[in-house]
Amino acid sequence: MKENIDIFEKASCYWKEKLSLSFSNTQLSNRYTNTKKTFDSYNFNLDKKVSSKIMVLAKFNDLASYIVLLTGMKILWFRFTTEKYINIVSPTLKNSNQIYNKYVILSDEVKADMNFKQLLNEVKKTVVDGYKHQFYPIGKILRNLGLEGYKNLFDVMFLYDSIHKNYDELYEEELQDYNIIFCASKNDENFNINVKFDSSYYDIEKIMQIMECYNIILNQIIDDFDMKIKDIDLVSEEEKYKLLHVFNKEYKDSNDKVTLIKLFEDQVNKTPEKTVFTFACNNHDSISYENTSYREVNEKSNQIARYLKKQGVTSNKLVAIAMKSVKNIPYGILGILKSGGAYVPIDSTYPQERIDYILENSGAEFLLTDYEINYNISHEIKVVNINVNDISLENKENITSCCSESDLAYVIYTSGSTGKPKGVMIEHKEVVNTLLYRKKEYDFDYDSVSIQLFSYAFDGFVTSFFTPLI
Repeated sequence: MKENIDIFEKASCYWKEKLSLSFSNTQLSNRYTNTKKTFDSYNFNLDKKVSSKIMVLAKFNDLASYIVLLTGMKILWFRFTTEKYINIVSPTLKNSNQIYNKYVILSDEVKADMNFKQLLNEVKKTVVDGYKHQFYPIGKILRNLGLEGYKNLFDVMFLYDSIHKNYDELYEEELQDYNIIFCASKNDENFNINVKFDSSYYDIEKIMQIMECYNIILNQIIDDFDMKIKDIDLVSEEEKYKLLHVFNKEYKDSNDKVTLIKLFEDQVNKTPEKTVFTFACNNHDSISYENTSYREVNEKSNQIARYLKKQGVTSNKLVAIAMKSVKNIPYGILGILKSGGAYVPIDSTYPQERIDYILENSGAEFLLTDYEINYNISHEIKVVNINVNDISLENKENITSCCSESDLAYVIYTSGSTGKPKGVMIEHKEVVNTLLYRKKEYDFDYDSVSIQLFSYAFDGFVTSFFTPLI
């Protein structure tokens, strides 16, 4: 009796530890779902070559085959959702006579730097331990964790008909707990996956994409056990070629050495006195408008560039820019680019913590601003305030050979909604290609007018600012 209690206690501890860390959302769709789910199905055959290799790897053992297929499914869901823990449910084994559970929760922490062999061993351990402790009522654990009754807590079911109860044998109300169910089976030549899915969550095109990606993943990992999960492609070589060479044809300017500054200065030469910016100025009870010509913007940005170069800015040096006056933003951005540097935009309305994080994380050595900005970072940064430093004494002429097409143009930080903000580095040639395409596609000419609504620290600003400018 005591032995049975000890086994029960060990099972309880196992599930508490396993499940307390591992809740994540494995849904791939945000589509509306009805109260009553409507299931559709799709049948998919894995490649014979892949199937054969899996069978050999598993030594034609059904449980081992299931573990390999499950590992591939966990990789697929990790790559699609980027969740840390991947939870997939499987029914209890056919030969199980326990009465508490009809399914087992198989949860694994998946890391991008893991290779297939490492994850395969982790999944194998999870499967062995999970079924070893399958007799303990999982519902009790969920109640203790405050998760009982949560819908779609485990969205995905994966089963292998040789070892599990087939979902045709499961009650309809049990299927309502899942949005997608994969049932694997084997014939003499290959594995077949029958997908049962809630059509209010997934459409057939999404299911077809999921299965194609699954086949592609298995193709790669079965040939290279040391392949890291982050290096696994989700598209075939044929699709990759289409994406890179057919759908992504570059729009090329006649000059291959083009930069943002060259595009701007070419336009200055064509229309020096034409208005490039109209600033709306709030005068308390009225709004006035101030026009600025291409020549004025070019001369002011040349002066800023020369001053920055004297402070030590050279090619690819990062220069943070934080402006309160909207009129100073174009002067500052163009001035940084003309100095050879790459700008790092910081919105003056950002919380202090985000300002400090961007300055610290980017390692920017210079900060161009028009106000007394506070910051707390570990490295030295040279501050240039355009209202304090005597920039107006600098030469207004263009700077020759200020930057090349392969130089950095800017580093823009993501919102950080899924974690810490990340800086994305963009070279001149990358953004120029997009701008030239948009200019042609939108049919911009000298008389076109565009309104700027984006913050200059948002990536949408780049195309909406530069495209009309050039």
